[in-house]
Amino acid sequence: MDRGSRFFYALEKRRGAKKHVTCLLAEDGTPLTDPAEMCQRARAFYATLFSPDPTDPNACRVLWDGLPTVSTGDRDRLELPLTLAEFSEALRHMPTNKSPGLDGLTVEFYRVFWDVLGPDLVTVWAEALQSGVLPLSCRRAVLALLPKRGDLRDLRNWRPVSLLSTDYKIVAKAISMRLGSVLADVVHPDQTYTVPGRTIFDNLYLVRDLLELGCRDGLSFALLSLDQEKAFDRMDHGYLLGTLRAFGFGPLFVGFLQVLYASAECLVRLNWTLTEPVSFGRGVRQGCPLSGQLYTLAIEPFLCLLRKRLTGLVLRELGLRLVLSAYADDVLLVVQDPGDLARVEACQAVYSAASSARVNWVKSSGLVV
Repeated sequence: MDRGSRFFYALEKRRGAKKHVTCLLAEDGTPLTDPAEMCQRARAFYATLFSPDPTDPNACRVLWDGLPTVSTGDRDRLELPLTLAEFSEALRHMPTNKSPGLDGLTVEFYRVFWDVLGPDLVTVWAEALQSGVLPLSCRRAVLALLPKRGDLRDLRNWRPVSLLSTDYKIVAKAISMRLGSVLADVVHPDQTYTVPGRTIFDNLYLVRDLLELGCRDGLSFALLSLDQEKAFDRMDHGYLLGTLRAFGFGPLFVGFLQVLYASAECLVRLNWTLTEPVSFGRGVRQGCPLSGQLYTLAIEPFLCLLRKRLTGLVLRELGLRLVLSAYADDVLLVVQDPGDLARVEACQAVYSAASSARVNWVKSSGLVV
């Protein structure tokens, strides 16, 4: 083990200082510096963010129409009960040296005592499926705030990450490993996030090749980057579960996810002080092994709608039509027909009505080639 040094302690001090909040802006823009008032503001902000808004069933039907579905064999396989062997495999693949949940029990702890704890976790999960809800210790998370760019007095410029208990993450990881085996069957190749065999380099290479092609052949087009505001945190649970059903996932598998999110809540951590609980009524929990895959599935109907309605860039010599490239919520659109701009706005309106998503047009950007 490396010996502690002045450099090491200074580095840790600087890292901690970045996460220390000295001032927050109230909803009306008033600066708050009192610790109690800042905690109240943080709790109120996330209580509002995680509260569901009404969604439009007609918009959902538009998005769900004609989606690809998993095969009957995969659907049946995903419906099987989770086993001790799957939990063991999930634990083996989980990273170590990660922050635990409220109980303080780490991945390393579970690995040491797995012979004792593993069978008990199978029993707890079976009882949760019967009751429809996990024990409070599993469904309650600590919400840690990580700084992003911008004015850090504004809570919108912090990324909320859920510190979940390891037993919850083992179950979620086991489900995630099942889900990963079928993602490529229902998610279009131009979305690369969390899909096995695809990487962000696929997106980068596409943009590079497009720019090179435009310069070489004198093509005129534009690249439009959409910025989804609080993308993971605004996702409506009803829309998410309905999307899974539209992709052909069976009732038992969808039920697994319903149990994981039923009566979920979090305590916001601000300068090591925990707020009162906040209900997690919408959003996918950043920090959950399943969150990325669930978001990929949730945004895919929107991307399908864009592929249907936009002209994109037609490369006749290659027999290709390029419409978009996506990595999670980072969606890059290829626009040649000016009419596509209005179509993008119309598609976004449908997606927002169905899922509570919200595009930030101010932060969205474009590049004319």
